[in-house]
Amino acid sequence: MKKSVKLLILVLVLALLAGGYFLLKGLDLEQKQADAQAAEEAAKNIEIASFDAMNFDFIEVEAADDSFVIRTGTEGVPFYAEGMENLTLDPVKVAETIVKLARLTATHAMEEGTDPAQYGLDKPVMTVNYALKDGSGATYYVGAANPVTHEYYCMVEGDDTVYLMEGAYHDNFANGVVAFAQVEVLPDLAGTYVTDYLVDFREGEEKEDVHFVYSAEGFDDVYNYAEVWFYDSPEYGLLSTESVGFSDFINASTTMELEYPIAIANDETIAAFGLDDPMVEVSYQYEAAYEGTTSGTTKILVSDTNPSEDKYYVMLEGGQYIYDMGTSLLTNIFNVDPATHVTPVAIAIDLATIDSIEIDSAAGHYTIEYDREVTDNEDGTQTTTYYFTSNGVELNEDQAYNWRVFFNELRTEYADTVSFDLNDFDDSEPAATITIHRNTDTFKTITFSFYAYDSSFYVCDFEGVRILLFNKNFVNSWVERLPEVLP
Repeated sequence: MKKSVKLLILVLVLALLAGGYFLLKGLDLEQKQADAQAAEEAAKNIEIASFDAMNFDFIEVEAADDSFVIRTGTEGVPFYAEGMENLTLDPVKVAETIVKLARLTATHAMEEGTDPAQYGLDKPVMTVNYALKDGSGATYYVGAANPVTHEYYCMVEGDDTVYLMEGAYHDNFANGVVAFAQVEVLPDLAGTYVTDYLVDFREGEEKEDVHFVYSAEGFDDVYNYAEVWFYDSPEYGLLSTESVGFSDFINASTTMELEYPIAIANDETIAAFGLDDPMVEVSYQYEAAYEGTTSGTTKILVSDTNPSEDKYYVMLEGGQYIYDMGTSLLTNIFNVDPATHVTPVAIAIDLATIDSIEIDSAAGHYTIEYDREVTDNEDGTQTTTYYFTSNGVELNEDQAYNWRVFFNELRTEYADTVSFDLNDFDDSEPAATITIHRNTDTFKTITFSFYAYDSSFYVCDFEGVRILLFNKNFVNSWVERLPEVLP
């Protein structure tokens, strides 16, 4: 074998040996780091007190701002707050805290002889005392917080050592009993009907109250029977709304969740959080839809005193707790615009209710009369045949069909917008007025007129009941075609 080849093989062997050495060295370093980390973790779990969680009896917490005692109760009420038995506590929250407390650990033990006063333990910010059913127990004192780690210095009664423990052992109790609150639940409206919805602003607010009512059969004093939700306008009375879109609003606004209890609701806190004079009250009534569901009323009080820009203070009327709630859940409710929900269909009525129609426009005056003949069929059904006259001239079959199609174009036309507060416009001379005479007990006559508003729209005034803006091109075209449709 040539000398150069032997030399190359030797270099490769040495390289492999060197690589193996560094690989082993690296693995050894990783093991040492893992051991060191494990030792560090072990050092962070210095057990300073322990007990059997199943043997828990009560815990007493004393702090500068609040003191309370939570005791074990019965099977129906596993835990209760002493002196506040009317409050409902969340048994899961209490149990989780007990389990954590059952193995009280520290992350660091200070050197022997450390002065407790250096760490705020001469005047503890909190004292936690727990007792077990066998009479044993322990007390620990919480001092200052470590500004870097946000852990707390503590001492256990009977032990002179100063420990550093997780912040949770302090934070769990810092907010008082409310930290263990059973969050109140709004009614589950599945299988129920919301029948009344009110946003009631306190007196002096710039916003007006908004009230919506539900009726599956409609109302006698509303000319549109096709919808089930109605806006109770203080100026115009009941106005029909688009039920599909409005039902989405109802679902969104009645399925809010209360999440962040911050105080027990009593006379003092209700006044302190501004809920004795709430900015707005949102209330709704609901009825059972079938057996097993319930009826009732829910009212949510909302205060505007929360200093946070993105939150409100809220509570259920008669509820146990006060909550923080984000503005995103409430803004749409406060700012609900009834005009966006009012039905924008031009003539949302049943054709069978029409006796005659009068039209006054530049094209002339027309009176279209509706006569109907009902025939009983052999199968028990009925057939209705319509006959029409225009200014006393009977329409033939083709003319009658053309009229019905033509009128339906107007009847189903959608307004571009609905407004209850338009700027001034000239209402001295309407471009067209349509008067519908009906065979109903109420709203026997409905008149609506088109007034020029701007270059693009006509204002359509339904006897002052509601004001819609219709595309001017459509209205002009419809009026101009009248002589082509009617004799």
